[in-house]
Amino acid sequence: MDNDEKVDKLIFNLTKNIEGKIYLFFDEIQHVTNWEVSINEYRIDMDSDIYVTGSYSNLIKGVNRSILSGSYIRINMYPFSYKELLTYFSDKKKSALTHDDEIKIFNNYLNYGGFPGLLAYDYPDEKITYLTDIYNSIMLKDVIDIGKIFSANSIAIS
Repeated sequence: MDNDEKVDKLIFNLTKNIEGKIYLFFDEIQHVTNWEVSINEYRIDMDSDIYVTGSYSNLIKGVNRSILSGSYIRINMYPFSYKELLTYFSDKKKSALTHDDEIKIFNNYLNYGGFPGLLAYDYPDEKITYLTDIYNSIMLKDVIDIGKIFSANSIAIS
């Protein structure tokens, strides 16, 4: 969906018979024209909690911020720290980690970082592909597109 009228029609049709609080989740909504007007409308017209995710640079590009002024909280999401990864793996194992476990986790953290999506991959080539895709996405969508540094076809990292 690329415009607010289509999104509004869908949201109001899907929520018309719901009683109580409505939770709305939108990912990459910056691709919808006038998205901030729609979000503000849902906030006013519905008993709702609204969650919007996407590239921060794209979300603020061209947005009439006065429409959402005072009605949002920005939450920055960061990769896991090493300490958070230790907690994750300890909870997953349901017991304390051994020294060897910690060394393995540390080496993986040094080599690949702490992106939560990496936890789905076991093999180094899968992890490298995942990280390369993130890098390309950031370069092509955020840096090149927003900054107009190069044409989108001129760079791809592999």
